Amino acid sequence: MKYKTTKKLFYNQYLYKLSAYNELAHIFRVDFNRNNWNYCKKTLHDYLNRYHAGEELIRKVYNNVHVPIDTLDLLDANAIFEFIKDKRDQYLLRVDRHRLSFYTNNEEFLESFSDLIENVEVSKPDPAYIDFLKSNRNTIVVTEPSDYEYKVTFGWNTPTDHLGQFLDNHSAKTKVGPKTRYNIDKRLGVYNNYIYVKDEKILLLLQMIVGTSITRIDRLVYSGDIDKYE
Repeated sequence: MKYKTTKKLFYNQYLYKLSAYNELAHIFRVDFNRNNWNYCKKTLHDYLNRYHAGEELIRKVYNNVHVPIDTLDLLDANAIFEFIKDKRDQYLLRVDRHRLSFYTNNEEFLESFSDLIENVEVSKPDPAYIDFLKSNRNTIVVTEPSDYEYKVTFGWNTPTDHLGQFLDNHSAKTKVGPKTRYNIDKRLGVYNNYIYVKDEKILLLLQMIVGTSITRIDRLVYSGDIDKYE
């Protein structure tokens, strides 16, 4: 099991995240979006019957291409399914290829899931920051004082030509990483890329330039200043 300390809410709502790699992750996506578990239940039932019968475990990926299923992945997927199937109101599920990510505010759910399977990554904030984060959404706690007040994350259709010129004109009051700068200069997409801006005045100017292509704005708060927000 791996632990990561986080400094903000997930999706501006959840304190905790559990993430697990599993080759059968895709079967959870279908039913979660339908708000039932019919497909997942049937698929696992079929695979388990083959497993107990000593048959080869394979799954179809496309056309006539089949790949083997790891036995541990099958058993873990079934354990996860049995655990979550009646707890739909306790978590948000996201599936990215072979990775299952569960977001929750339920600490009991977090601890029970953590004990369920071996290869799981748990992300949660320092207990000292929990009350602050719950009361201050769109906030990231930083452990060192920052010269910048906001982190700005971009979405699709960001006008990179205008953004590049803006950064050049305000280089003393903005900070951009090399990957984001490369994407801007090459007129590539900057989805999920971000920059830092010094204050609200610069933030307002940036919003005028890129408009609604900004997907998230987070305030950076030094951990030593948290008591000022209470």
